Amino acid sequence: MAAAPYRIVGVVEGTKTITIGEEPQPQLYEPLGQIDNDRLRIQFVMRSAIPPALQLDAVRRMLHRIDPMAGAEVETMYSGIGLAFLPSQVGAVLLGSIGVLGLLLATVGLYGVMGYSVVRRTREISIRIAIGATRRDVSRMVLLDSARLTLAGSAIGLFVALFLTKPLAMFLVPGLKPADPLSFGAVLMIMILTGALAAWGPVRRAMGVDPNTALRYE
Repeated sequence: MAAAPYRIVGVVEGTKTITIGEEPQPQLYEPLGQIDNDRLRIQFVMRSAIPPALQLDAVRRMLHRIDPMAGAEVETMYSGIGLAFLPSQVGAVLLGSIGVLGLLLATVGLYGVMGYSVVRRTREISIRIAIGATRRDVSRMVLLDSARLTLAGSAIGLFVALFLTKPLAMFLVPGLKPADPLSFGAVLMIMILTGALAAWGPVRRAMGVDPNTALRYE
């Protein structure tokens, strides 16, 4: 006897089945009343226009009326898959803490490098001021040096991150890709602002250089 033909009524997208970070897998949905089902556990998913937590009691009563002998467990989707979000949450906290620490170290390091650069170039800055350079010219020179250093370091860091983030994809929230351009752009803007803040102290020091005192000292 030939098998009954299947009628396709729609096409659905792939779904994650094990972890949040995995790639969506192809899925097949069949009507429960038209298949031989011998599973001990059946899961139903219901979409609600109101907060799901307010519907739990109503759903329990409805299932009990359908089959009083069935053991029904009703919970919200977030409660049911909350454990799947745990690696993402723990990973976000750890990676975020490491990122903040790295940003702090980068700020301190950039401030130290720029401060040392200003000290080493005190004679040059004094000569520039003595022959007519304004304080604005000096501050622009120091800020440009800081910007070049920040952009060079950021470009190298983003290039390395482009390859290092792929193994960390399982810790990312749904919809966020390892090479997300918006995230990389945000990081670049944060580094530029951090570089500007770190250069503020050396810029003030450079603007306060007294050419007569500096040249006499040299």
